[in-house]
Amino acid sequence: MPGLILHTSNQLELLAQRLSQVVSAPLGSPFTPEIVVVQSLASRRWLSLQIAQLQGICANYAFPFLGDFVAQIVKQASPVEALADKMSTELLTWKIDSLLPRCLTRREFAPVAKYLRDGDSLKRFHLAIRVANLFDQYRVYRPDMVSGWTASRKALSEDEAWQAALWRQLGEAPGFDQALDRLRARGFENVNQLDLPERISVFAPTSLPPAYLELLFQLGRVREVHLFLLRPSREYRGNDPTAKQRARLGLSSSDPATSNPLVTSWGKVDADLTDLLLEMDERLGVAVENGSEEFKEFQPVTLLGTLKSDILSAKNRGAESDSNNEAAPRVMVESGDRSLVLHACHSPMREVEVLYDQLLDCFETMPNLQPRDIIVMTPEIEKYAPFIRGVFGYPENESMRIPYALADRHPRSESLPIDTFLTLLDLPGSRYTAPQIFALLGSRAFRRRFRFSDEDLSLIRDWIEETAIRWGVDAADRARIGLPALDANTWRYGLNRLLLGYSMPGEGKHLFEGVLPHDEVEGDGAEVLGRFISATEALFRLTENFEHPRPLANWVEPLLETIEQFLDPAGEEELRDVRFLRTTVDQLRTLRDSADAGANVDFRVVRHYLAEQLATMEQRGQFFKGHVTFCALKPVRSIPARVVCLLGINDQAFPRRPQPAQFDLMARSARTGDPSARQDDRYSFLETLLSAQEKLLISYRSEERRVG
Repeated sequence: MPGLILHTSNQLELLAQRLSQVVSAPLGSPFTPEIVVVQSLASRRWLSLQIAQLQGICANYAFPFLGDFVAQIVKQASPVEALADKMSTELLTWKIDSLLPRCLTRREFAPVAKYLRDGDSLKRFHLAIRVANLFDQYRVYRPDMVSGWTASRKALSEDEAWQAALWRQLGEAPGFDQALDRLRARGFENVNQLDLPERISVFAPTSLPPAYLELLFQLGRVREVHLFLLRPSREYRGNDPTAKQRARLGLSSSDPATSNPLVTSWGKVDADLTDLLLEMDERLGVAVENGSEEFKEFQPVTLLGTLKSDILSAKNRGAESDSNNEAAPRVMVESGDRSLVLHACHSPMREVEVLYDQLLDCFETMPNLQPRDIIVMTPEIEKYAPFIRGVFGYPENESMRIPYALADRHPRSESLPIDTFLTLLDLPGSRYTAPQIFALLGSRAFRRRFRFSDEDLSLIRDWIEETAIRWGVDAADRARIGLPALDANTWRYGLNRLLLGYSMPGEGKHLFEGVLPHDEVEGDGAEVLGRFISATEALFRLTENFEHPRPLANWVEPLLETIEQFLDPAGEEELRDVRFLRTTVDQLRTLRDSADAGANVDFRVVRHYLAEQLATMEQRGQFFKGHVTFCALKPVRSIPARVVCLLGINDQAFPRRPQPAQFDLMARSARTGDPSARQDDRYSFLETLLSAQEKLLISYRSEERRVG
């Protein structure tokens, strides 16, 4: 039966069990995949494991992300209008970047022209990225404003005026946006066009954009839509004052009118989603059916259990009672209660060392605890990853080794081909310093491509030091960056000394055309010198190849040649990464249609774009492989575990404090359901507290080593 069915619980495992019960009823066709919309790769992995455990197998399931699912159903329901697909932020960025130079002379673009008056192309591209991301958010969270820009020319504020003019100047056929707006307003008029199963499930979203939630309501008229929501509390406390609001009202924390401070301070995301559900239920006339409501009760025996119990019932323990609220007495915490532990450490290294000791204690004191039962999250995974490897990868006692897996690392940290490629792109425009080039020569990629052994690299390092190579390709390279054209201490000057030393004796005093031969090249060293010169000359040519701006599509060939010349993948993972590199570079050909095909693009812009795109590569998924999982603390990442640990919960890192752009129109007039990184982080912390089944360990940096 069509409808929007709501399932709520305060435990993700209970929601997974309920989902398993819902999908146990077979679909009309055994070949039709069961669609379960998820919010992250981690939740996809965890949910598939839960379904396999509950049903014996997890097969013929599709786990799309919400944005991809919305794009799919809009295209199916409105194939004519949505033929061009939703314009991605990448396409939008290049289109904006190509339009900005032509718009700067217009009166409404005076603030933008002032900002870009230095003519820096990379600065303009950064602005295009910010504007493209804002436009993408406007389309989802402010569709009424965007449609108003297209339909009318009314007087606007300074920042809105140039954004509206730029939106109109984009010339985008807004077919996808119009189709989405019509579906939200009128629903699915031609049901036969929908190639969807009769049942759709949306699992544990922390928040839903109002436009997408409205679309799900309309989809509920023609399909059975199950919405599984994780609710920290069974009580709706959206109107309760936060700590700051209580202070303004003069209310103390023990005032009977106040509810649980953790729910009111950290649960705004859940309250906003509840408000949206209630508002759309009334406005659209699509009744939300109560499918199930399963809240796990917690006994206030341990400190962690008491917190969970109070959150569930929205109690403010210790507050005075009144006619509407029964007083919740304070509880005594036993001295041996280790369910919630906080550690203040003087450095990240010390935090990881303390964590290691605490986990060893957990294995000693918690029966049947396995590494897979532990998850460790941190808001700064790249910062803590080296310390994690140092402590967990090299234990003092091998019998106390704790198996671990690192997830959510930047692709550059995990992929040799991607790291090598981006390092090569950093060379043009740099000083080509001796440590910089030698580090490249010693990388695994160069060792493999140019067959450098440890002995070869030791010999090369001696040559670099003895010929006094410091920086710069040659005199012309130094002149290119505005410095005196001196040959001394450059790479080519040093390499010429090595070549002359193999050809003739210098004896420390005989010059040849002003160059002193280096006499230490002989025997097998000549072959090493040949490979050394081949490698360095290939690196020097990068500056020549990438020096001059060119049309966007013309960057593809030299970039692909760089991949072919320097990367020699070994193994399936490296082959996959190199294929991803080629695909990403080749996409520049398709982007030329959105940008000005004849406009020259600076290499710095292309380099920045490729670095951003490569950072989005799908992770290899080191989640739940039987080890202790280290991952980033992100929204929709709170996976249940017996022991949950948080590293680096420092005031400056968590929750995030992103500063909106000065021209961000959404930040000026916030609405219910608007995205907020700070509120998302607060809610993820609340979810993390609930996901800890037996123990929650939190560490942060508090004291300096020198002053204590």
